[in-house]
Amino acid sequence: MKLLKSQFVNSRDDIYGVEDPIPLTPTHVTVPHTFLIEEADKNFESYNLPIKEEKFYLSRDHQRFAGIYVLDKKTRIEGDVKEEHNPDMLLSFFNSNNKSLSAGVCFGTIMPMCKNVGWWESFWIKRKHIGNIMEDLSSQIEVFFSLLENNIQGYNKLVESYKQTEIDDVTAKGIAVEGAKQKVIPSSKILPVVKEWENPSFEYDDDRKTLYRLHNAFTTVMRCYNNNPITSPKRSFQLINVLGKHVNEI
Repeated sequence: MKLLKSQFVNSRDDIYGVEDPIPLTPTHVTVPHTFLIEEADKNFESYNLPIKEEKFYLSRDHQRFAGIYVLDKKTRIEGDVKEEHNPDMLLSFFNSNNKSLSAGVCFGTIMPMCKNVGWWESFWIKRKHIGNIMEDLSSQIEVFFSLLENNIQGYNKLVESYKQTEIDDVTAKGIAVEGAKQKVIPSSKILPVVKEWENPSFEYDDDRKTLYRLHNAFTTVMRCYNNNPITSPKRSFQLINVLGKHVNEI
């Protein structure tokens, strides 16, 4: 299979159609992208996590891979929250065979109503491609799955702190500028974030001006241009850092 550019592919069959990677050195052990798919499947079954949707990404040279899964599991359980505001769990598995990216998994959410994606936690497996790497990857991915409930609790606490932190328009605009400085968004997207803050595209559970509303303003704008599964989580984590300077502890 040949790709003209980095892109999402149609199905997991396209990943299985990729030739096995060539080792970079005599001691280099390659990890087929399909290994990540099979490890994901094994843990989804073990932890009883049904998949609602899946899609896969390949770089042009087939060296970098991402497998993105929307799970049929809500990540916000407590509180008086409308169903369409209760996000589904999102997981993404990464792999590379050219040393450009460590293998890893990211935990995130996707809103059913607006399809906004937020990445909240990552688990990078910084392991050299030598020896028994397959066994190590398998055991560390299982550790990640064992920590999913902790990630859900951490997500709920962070979102609740966003909802309890009210900010004014001046502060929101300043954070939008800071987001551009920290490469969450390009500078050309500052005004769209501010407009989304002032006139949101969807209704909230309440109309207060909070960090939660501003976070959604960022992710709404990011959804429209940031479709790269490798760089998108990095932007999300940087956004958490930017907003974290203003959040109230709960």
